Amino acid sequence: MSTKSRKFTSSKPEQLRLAREAALRYYVVNRNENGSLRTQEEIAKEMGLKAPRFSDLLNMAWQSGMIEVAVSPVGESGVAADFEEVLRRESVLLRKLREISPPLLDTDGKVLRPHKLRRVHVVSNSLGKTFDSAEIDIQQSSDFGSVATRIRRRASGELLKLVSSNYRDDAELHVGIGWGRSCEGVVNFLKSPPKTFGKLICCPLVGMIGYTQNSFDASFLAFRLASRLSASSIKLSCPIIQERGSDLENLYPIKEALGHLSKCEIGISAVGIADMAHSVLMRRKIFNEEQIRLIRHHGAVAEVNSHFFNIEAEPIDPELLGFKPVGIGVDEMKRMPRYILVVSPDRRKIIPALVAIKAGVCSDLVVDHLMAQEILEMELDDQLV
Repeated sequence: MSTKSRKFTSSKPEQLRLAREAALRYYVVNRNENGSLRTQEEIAKEMGLKAPRFSDLLNMAWQSGMIEVAVSPVGESGVAADFEEVLRRESVLLRKLREISPPLLDTDGKVLRPHKLRRVHVVSNSLGKTFDSAEIDIQQSSDFGSVATRIRRRASGELLKLVSSNYRDDAELHVGIGWGRSCEGVVNFLKSPPKTFGKLICCPLVGMIGYTQNSFDASFLAFRLASRLSASSIKLSCPIIQERGSDLENLYPIKEALGHLSKCEIGISAVGIADMAHSVLMRRKIFNEEQIRLIRHHGAVAEVNSHFFNIEAEPIDPELLGFKPVGIGVDEMKRMPRYILVVSPDRRKIIPALVAIKAGVCSDLVVDHLMAQEILEMELDDQLV
């Protein structure tokens, strides 16, 4: 095998960051759940990379002096230890959360994999302080920006990895995006890839929030996502919900758009709390007083794409709530092979995130390490009853 390095298209700081991550995963925390060592091919796939590029990253790590016998800290003290602890926490949290994650099924009910949940991504709240979480404010800023910003940046990187690894030039790939500030941040942080995705179709997972154009509307974010990736986008020009008895989904342009949504293989959205007093949907007057009363009456605790779930992770029939969501359906979210759930750093989001996992919506969870630690300390069966 030639030792000649390939030309990297990303910036040098980004190359070095990837090289360091590759070195840490391969030389420091290289263990499967059964304790066996992982191969370069396995770790490369985990990082969303091809095996030859992973090998080049390891070479770069050696050539740049990062590696002696173990991975050396670069820049600030505690960085390597912090990164290793975050990786360990991801592995432990994934095992715990898979206890409540149902299998991924196809349209015929065949099991495609034993757990829908595939990956957990833990974002450190403050670089080098993972072990001292009691002294970290959840909204604290560091050299890498606020916690919420780092969560969105991490989710953006994971989305691009999924698109790159699943895209083929000979077939369409549908990717769906939700609404809200978290999804807006994901698009803002998306790096322009070195290749174009001509067969990629970006879809809004829900209709519009209100009657004016917003920077965090799903249709606008789908358009911006497509622009970043040199892809095409779908527009869903209708409200996020419709009154019971309405028939918007059968109007030609909306019906065509919904047909594309049903083909999504990758999705990304935030998870909402069902506390209407603090909800953007409430402030935008999406729901009337009677609908709000019914949402509370039926025990809703979580909201994903205007679908509400109770504490047992059961979707609440919209007919009971007096409206119908317009967008992706619950069953379609469950069948999606990869669905990234972006959890903003708010302790009130812990239970909604767990509910989304138990409901079979989430395959990839992005969360900060304080919330991750709190989940690790929970008895999940006691919380979700």
